[in-house]
Amino acid sequence: KLIDYPLVTDMREPLTQTFHRARRVAEGLRPDAPAALRPPGALERYRGAVRDYEVAFEAAVREAKRRAQSGFSEPERRRLQSAQRLMALAESEASTPAERQSAYRQARRELDGLIALPEATTDDLERRIAGELEA
Repeated sequence: KLIDYPLVTDMREPLTQTFHRARRVAEGLRPDAPAALRPPGALERYRGAVRDYEVAFEAAVREAKRRAQSGFSEPERRRLQSAQRLMALAESEASTPAERQSAYRQARRELDGLIALPEATTDDLERRIAGELEA
C-alpha cells in the first residue's frame, strides 16, 4: 500500500504531519492500566485524542489515495510499478528462496530515493520474507 499511496509516509505533507502528531498525543495519553482512566476527565481526554488520531489518519489516507502517485514523474512511476511486481514475487509462495531474496533486494533498489519506508514497515517486510524463506 505504501507503494500505491506514498504520500501517507511523506513527512513534508501537512496531513501526514497532523496524523503523526495526533498519533503521538493518543499514544501519550494511552493508559498502562484501566485504572488510569478513572480520574475525572482522563477517559474523555483519551477518547478525544483517539478520535483526533482516527480523523487525521483517515484524512491522510484519503488524500494519499486521491493523489496516488501523481507527484512522481513517468520514469519514477515505472520504478514504483517495478517495485510492486518485485515485492509480489518476493512474497510469492511459488518463488524459490533465491528468487525471493533477489526480488526483495531489487525492489528496495527501485524504491531507494523515491519512498522512505518507515523502519517498522521495513522490519515487517523483512520478517515476512525471511519467514517465508524459512518455511
